Amino acid sequence: MSTTENPQLAHIERRLVESFDRLWDNFVDPTDAFCDHDGLRWTQVGATGAAGATGILPVSAPFSDESQLVQIRNQCRLLAMQNEFAINGHEKRVT
Repeated sequence: MSTTENPQLAHIERRLVESFDRLWDNFVDPTDAFCDHDGLRWTQVGATGAAGATGILPVSAPFSDESQLVQIRNQCRLLAMQNEFAINGHEKRVT
């Protein structure tokens, strides 16, 4: 029996196609989190250039070496001590 012969089946098929179209339109690419606003991928710390035997890609970070990491941490510590929003956020997190 084709969908043209059964209107109820045609209705269900149409609703299913609409649902899949809506799902595809709302799809978010999970690799977008690893790109900057220009669409370029971040430099990955400790990356070998390919996924390992497990197929899992190394974790990417917005810094490329330990000295940049130290600078970022120092900026965050300064913010945590001087910025009223950061101080309030830490106090709320503690409570």
